[in-house]
Amino acid sequence: MPESIRKTPGPKHPSAPLIPVAASGGPQPSIQPPDPPSPPPPRRDTIQPSAPNAYSVHLSITEEIYQELECARDLLRHAVPNGNLQEILHRALQSLIRDLLKQKFAATDKPRPGRAENPDDGEIRAEVRRAVFLRSLGACEHVGPRGRCGSRAFVEFHHTKPRAVGGSGASADEVMLVCRTHNQYAAELFFRRRWRRADSGEEPAARRNSLRNELAAPDSRGP
Repeated sequence: MPESIRKTPGPKHPSAPLIPVAASGGPQPSIQPPDPPSPPPPRRDTIQPSAPNAYSVHLSITEEIYQELECARDLLRHAVPNGNLQEILHRALQSLIRDLLKQKFAATDKPRPGRAENPDDGEIRAEVRRAVFLRSLGACEHVGPRGRCGSRAFVEFHHTKPRAVGGSGASADEVMLVCRTHNQYAAELFFRRRWRRADSGEEPAARRNSLRNELAAPDSRGP
C-alpha cells in the first residue's frame, strides 16, 4: 500500500436558516438558529496486519508533528532520497530507544564493566541488562506451544540457570527477559523438577541443567 499524508477535512457547518420577515411593520418573529453540530469524535489510532510481517498504521497528527516530520524528511534527504516514511519512522524509533535505554540502564557507546568485586555473585550487571533488553526489544522471550509470548508488561530479568544452583548471570546468554508470569512459571518448573529428582536419587549434576532449552523451545509446555 503506498504511503500517504493528507490533511483531515474540518467539520462541515450547515448554512444558517433563513429567518422569515413579517410582511407588516410589526415586530419580527423571534427564531433562534439551531446550535451548531458537535464535532465528530477523533478517529482512534490503529495498527493492523496488512500482510505477512507487515502492518498498516493510521493515525491523526497535529500540525506541529507534521512540520517536524517534513523537517526530518529534509534532513535525511542524503540518506533517504525518496523520503520513505517507513525508513524515517524506523530511524526515529531507533534514536528514541537509544535515548530511553540511556535513561533506564545507563546505556553508553562505551559501557564500563560492573564494579562488583565478585563476578559470580549472581547479580546481573548493567551491561548484561542492556544487551538482553536490546536482544528482546523489551518483550518476553518465553516461547510456548502458541509461539513467543511477546508481552511487554511487567517484564523481569531471569537467570536461565537459577542462582540456587550456581547461575551467575554474567553474560547475556545466561539471562532472558520474561514477563512476571513466565518468570514464576520457570521457577516453579525448575524447583518442582529438582524436588522430584532429589526424591528419585538422581545425581546432583543432572539437576544443574539450564532452563533455556525448556523456556525457548517451541514445544515447551506452560502458559
